[in-house]
Amino acid sequence: MKFGKMLSIDTKRTLRDPSSIFVLGIPLLMFIIFGSTTDYAEYPFGNGNVAMITMINMALYGAVSVTVALASNAAVERMQGWGRQLSLTPLRDGQFVLLKVLVATIVALLPMLLVYGTGFFTTSEAPLQAWILSFFIIVPGALVMALYGLFFGLALKSDHGTTIATGTLVLLSFLGNIFMPLSGFMLDLSKFTPLYGLGVIARWPVAEGKNIAMDGSPVTESFALALGNISTWALILALASVWAFKRSRSR
Repeated sequence: MKFGKMLSIDTKRTLRDPSSIFVLGIPLLMFIIFGSTTDYAEYPFGNGNVAMITMINMALYGAVSVTVALASNAAVERMQGWGRQLSLTPLRDGQFVLLKVLVATIVALLPMLLVYGTGFFTTSEAPLQAWILSFFIIVPGALVMALYGLFFGLALKSDHGTTIATGTLVLLSFLGNIFMPLSGFMLDLSKFTPLYGLGVIARWPVAEGKNIAMDGSPVTESFALALGNISTWALILALASVWAFKRSRSR
């Protein structure tokens, strides 16, 4: 079976999953409620407005939700029925990884396009360059976070891994300053969580390092700290996934 045919089949199979509706719809709904219909949506922020910042945050959450869920499912599938089905095809390990990366990218683009499209036709405003840069920062960042889902899928080897990975992702999004502006101790804590750095860098083309804490005070964010956060967590999650993979092979 040709690789392109496998890509088409796996993408369609993923989209037929009823949970895909929630993954695609929830970020859009959250953006509409908290981003495009609020009284402060059109307030200036950085070189854009508040709605633009909210749009980026919700698109980021949607993309990461997809990659985490699909990576976790892929790990489980590889050790269960679908993996055995794939073993009957000429698909090599490297092609399997590439297949899953491409499927995750395609599906992750869908909630992003929905959120960005809604923002474009409603209240989000920023220079064209900021729209393009923020969009293309989120995509590779979301693929890095796939390691989070991969770890749980390999470690638990069941659907529980996906449930835990996607469930805790909601908490990490809150702690990562994605859902709402944090302040004080919570803001300090957020800098040690996996999504903090990605959120800062995704918003950077618009916010330019500026943010507002929950108490209304201005916050200056560090690009270097954000990049260090992403790099550190990518390494931690990669090592954890390798450990979980070796552990699953040794049983």
